[in-house]
Amino acid sequence: MKKTGKLRVDIVKTSKSKELAPYDSDWYYTRCASIARHIYIRSPVGVGTVTKIYGDRKRNGTKPSHFCRSAKGIARKALQSLEALKIIEAVPEGENCCSSQSL
Repeated sequence: MKKTGKLRVDIVKTSKSKELAPYDSDWYYTRCASIARHIYIRSPVGVGTVTKIYGDRKRNGTKPSHFCRSAKGIARKALQSLEALKIIEAVPEGENCCSSQSL
């Protein structure tokens, strides 16, 4: 995916539970590959499911921590990027659901 040069992303936080952006400059390619793997294992998968998969525990200081979903924009853009590269395709039953082709 990286060699094609079709995927580009700026510096962003991956979740509201995170304090900083990822240190790895290739994190978006890793995330797209991981999403493709998750879709291959358990399709159909939509944006909501992807945000739940990559959610994390939010630390609230002295208060108890709680589960927090990841950013929907990143999940949506990653699914759109994978669909543009013809790695996944949209399922006709749902607008936001995707299934894998033969990877």
